[in-house]
Parts: sequence; structure tokens; C-alpha cells
Amino acid sequence: MMLRNRIQQAVTTYLATLPFSDKEILRDLPIQFGVPGVDSVADYVVCDANHFVAIVVCEVPVTERIVLETREYLKGLLSATDAQFGILATGTDPDSWFFAENRRNNWFVEIPRVTFESRVARWHPDMRQSALALNLQEEIKALNNVAHQRFKQLRKWRWTAIGFGIGFFGIGLLLMWFILK
Repeated sequence: MMLRNRIQQAVTTYLATLPFSDKEILRDLPIQFGVPGVDSVADYVVCDANHFVAIVVCEVPVTERIVLETREYLKGLLSATDAQFGILATGTDPDSWFFAENRRNNWFVEIPRVTFESRVARWHPDMRQSALALNLQEEIKALNNVAHQRFKQLRKWRWTAIGFGIGFFGIGLLLMWFILK
């Protein structure tokens, strides 16, 4: 059996597992990119409630360049279909596959297999919006961290200023005592 067929068999076996049992699995689905007449084929598409949940692309890893080009191809499919997750299967072991999450606006994040499986098991059409909310939450955390650091610096300088003020006030009183004495 050829390596590509073994990879496809491994993907078929993997998609028959628990997180995907209630989802529809489509094979060799043609997907149109922006220009009419430019079609691609997704090896597997996991669907739920008329939404694409995950797209799987199988590729024989001949060279590193082909693998990187196939990752970009997968990202293009995710963008074209607005699917939330993608898998690039380059071998028969699911632990060696590339799992990605589409966080919209050409922002893709590699995620561990366990995270992928738990999110697919809990997937609901409303989760498609959660990627934007997740991005916003991360930005808010970063801004809060910056604000907290600045507040700590300000607090440090405030106590320094109070110390200098008390010192100058004490020196001023001491000088006035010498002058008036």
C-alpha cells in the first residue's frame, strides 16, 4: 500500500473516534477559492449543523518545503471555508500531525492534539465567534499587564518623590532653625 493511502486510512480511523462520532465526515470535497474556476479539494471535511468544523489535508512529506507549502494550502482552505480547525496529516501517527485553529483574519495558531479534540467535542456554531473574543481577551490581558507594570513604576516613583519631599522639608526646617537661632 502506498504511503498516501496509509495516511488516508489513518485519518479515516482517527475520524471514527469519539470526538467526531456525532459529526458528518465528507471525503474529497471540492472547495472554490475566491476566483471562479479555481477549485481545490479537501481530503476530509468534518461538518456539524451545516458548518465546516475541521478540514483535513493528507500529504506525503517528501521534502520540508512541500510540507510548509501544504500548511499554507491548508490555511487557504480554512480561510476560504471559514472552518475553525485544520489538520495536516503527514504520517500514520496522529501525534505527528499539524493541528491548527483558524482565529480569523489570516491568524492561525498551532494547537496540541488534546486541545483540538476537546474543542471539536464541545464545538457549537456559536464558537466560531469565540476566536475573536479570545483574541480580544488576549489583547486586554496584555494591556492590563502593561498598565499594571506602569502602575508599579508610578507607585515606586511616588514613594521616592514623597521621600525627597520629606527630606527637603526637613532640610528646610533645619536651615530655618539655624537662621533663626
